[in-house]
Amino acid sequence: TIFIMHNSDDLLSMHTKYMVDNVTKKYLYATQKKIYENATKIVFVSDTAQKNFCENFPEYKYKTECIYIGLKLNFKEEISRDLNTLSLVMVGTVCERKNQLAMIEVLKEIKDKTIMLTIVGDGPMLEHCKKYVKKNQMEKQVKFTGPQANVFRFLQQANVFISTSLDEGLPVSAQEAMSVSLPLILTDVGGCRDLISNNGLLIGTSKKEIRRAVEYANVNKDKLCLWGKESKKIIEEKFSINEMLNGYLKIIRS
Repeated sequence: TIFIMHNSDDLLSMHTKYMVDNVTKKYLYATQKKIYENATKIVFVSDTAQKNFCENFPEYKYKTECIYIGLKLNFKEEISRDLNTLSLVMVGTVCERKNQLAMIEVLKEIKDKTIMLTIVGDGPMLEHCKKYVKKNQMEKQVKFTGPQANVFRFLQQANVFISTSLDEGLPVSAQEAMSVSLPLILTDVGGCRDLISNNGLLIGTSKKEIRRAVEYANVNKDKLCLWGKESKKIIEEKFSINEMLNGYLKIIRS
């Protein structure tokens, strides 16, 4: 039995707000213990998550492995991008956890109409975000695409991928952005730090830090191309589909 943790190192992190009574808590923690005890291997999709888990549950350390999510890399050609303006893209479920509203609020604070933002995805906070944009007359600056089967055309049109998430495992949307040579601005949650190495900025979740990062990217556009090339290099070396498959084959054969 191989149990794969696609969230952060805490199995119940996304359920804490529903744990409103002792019966529910007792049941969920008992279930968590049962999973950890009975799994042959516990696999994490980021090195950060694995290390945190081993600190919290040292008794299961011997069962843990880290296998990065692998991507099928289809983009070989260089993509030419307009660096005259800062064009940000966010991809994911529009919800409180992904925290897209904070990014929109930061743009309102910055008051630079040349900074553009595209939000790809659907979710429970989508209408709220749209109303906020309309109320503050930001329709020309913030675009919503809704759900998309193919996000790559939006990634290719942007020059920075940004995620303001409050919780992550290893965000595939960021990896997809890396595969088309996009630099990253990621909040330091889950395994996001595993994706950053001279290819962007790792920041806190506060609006102050988000604003500082956006403003830095806006006045240092000359760095975006170099960061983007580094993103492509990292994804090819560490996050290929073959690396992932070989990792699971090794576990199964053992």
